[in-house]
Amino acid sequence: SDANAKKNIVIVFDIPETHHLLRDRIRCLLKDSGFIRLQKSVWWTQYDVGIILNEWIRRHKLISMLTVFDAKRLV
Repeated sequence: SDANAKKNIVIVFDIPETHHLLRDRIRCLLKDSGFIRLQKSVWWTQYDVGIILNEWIRRHKLISMLTVFDAKRLV
């Protein structure tokens, strides 16, 4: 597969209000990384950043709060 091929990476997260600073930090990180906000906790990018994000999620112990999808457009 072509390394420059566009992807559909979608991130969905559910971070409790008790961790609002972390939630705000994640939103800033996603925005600064070129993600587009679809809803407050649903973000999308066309760049293949899945592996980098998965490593970041593991490092910060966010696996139970944040999910990364490599989505395929159906329509």
